[in-house]
Amino acid sequence: MYKHLFSDMDNTLLRTDGSFSEENARVIKQTNLPFTLVSARAPMEMDFVLNKLKLSNPQIAFNGALIYRQLDTRREVLYSQPLHQSDFTKLMAVIKSYPEVSLTWYDADNWYAFKQDEGTAYETSITHLEPTLVTEADLKSLTGPVYKFMLICFDLEVLGKLKAALLALGLENVSIVNSNPTYIEITHKDATKANAIAHVQAAEKITKDQLMAFGDGENDLPMLTAVGTAVVVANASAKIKQVADFISKSNDEDGVAYAIKKLILDAEL
Repeated sequence: MYKHLFSDMDNTLLRTDGSFSEENARVIKQTNLPFTLVSARAPMEMDFVLNKLKLSNPQIAFNGALIYRQLDTRREVLYSQPLHQSDFTKLMAVIKSYPEVSLTWYDADNWYAFKQDEGTAYETSITHLEPTLVTEADLKSLTGPVYKFMLICFDLEVLGKLKAALLALGLENVSIVNSNPTYIEITHKDATKANAIAHVQAAEKITKDQLMAFGDGENDLPMLTAVGTAVVVANASAKIKQVADFISKSNDEDGVAYAIKKLILDAEL
């Protein structure tokens, strides 16, 4: 019997246009099970799903760097692992030397950028949020811990060179990964979806076989292997489908809802 469900957001729970379907919402509510979003997104980019589902159980942001519970108008932090300030400074210096790359970063409550550009416009088209624009002089007054850099560039050669330069820094506490070919996300190395799920699992005293997760991308692999039942949507790559216990319909066909109906709700009849 399942005791907790975990789901990636983009291209899994959400449709390609970033919307959250009524069918997914209806079926998730019908389970009456704790439902945790496990996302690279910031909390403010997850709120519209939390509000629709009225979720008050733990949620996982920044790929596991922040675990929190939304309680009315306040956020209860359960686990926090931001980037070290010294690492942030070193990373920022290198990234700024690649002006073709859209440079943005997040604290718990804000999305920051130095300017609006093609990358921020693209991200806004997905999340419907605008970055807070700051100057380099403002950096000294931004005291909140930074959880993630998000770098966007549609020139894959330039992005590849930047990634190599960042890896060459040899920062042992930093994870630098492509969340898709045009995005690089930088978080603390301990910010993984698997570690975050283990935190929730230990707190709730439940076993691996009682967990189900839904995903589509390579950054979902640790999560999918940390649970008893790994559900992969049809739009995932062949590599991700290899770890699936169940391949559902695509994200645009409400694949999360379809899997829940097949594996949980129909099984209970």
